[in-house]
Amino acid sequence: WGVRALTNVLFAQMGWDINTDVDAFLNEYFDRYYGEYGSKMRTAYELIEKAFLQIASWRCWASRSVLDHLSQWDGATPKEPLNVDQHLVDPDGAISNGRESLVMLKNAMALVDDSLSKCRDAADRAFQFSASAAVNPAEAEAKALLQDSKIEKRLAQDRRGLLYGIDTTELMTNVVVYHNALYKGDNTEA
Repeated sequence: WGVRALTNVLFAQMGWDINTDVDAFLNEYFDRYYGEYGSKMRTAYELIEKAFLQIASWRCWASRSVLDHLSQWDGATPKEPLNVDQHLVDPDGAISNGRESLVMLKNAMALVDDSLSKCRDAADRAFQFSASAAVNPAEAEAKALLQDSKIEKRLAQDRRGLLYGIDTTELMTNVVVYHNALYKGDNTEA
């Protein structure tokens, strides 16, 4: 969840050439895919990667993943604590992990939002500047927006994927909070 383009293109590259210099590949990817926003987006990707280090413990549907156990819960007051794997340790560990992940994902979203806003501002300025030199509005738009619109679309796509990741992580974490509170008899928290 979050951004997927890099995962897909890196997977394809490694299938093509297992000896790919990954650092050089990543540098080229961020420079070419995001232009001047590459550095900021690289930081956003690093935050997303760190936030989802334990995602398999949450949602891989293995016999000990959080979603596997929650899918078997009938919504009644649990008689036992939520069973989680060794990576999350216990329900409190899962809640802590979920909340920490949300902070990182929201920080990544702030970087994406800032890049997207600056990209849109730059496109607006470029359009206004080139409109006076263009022969017609279509030419002005083509000159000013061609590259920025590609990057803007990429940033907007990343934003949508990241928003889904944030919403899903928040939902999963809150369901674990609810389950845990019911188990502990903490009606206020529930």
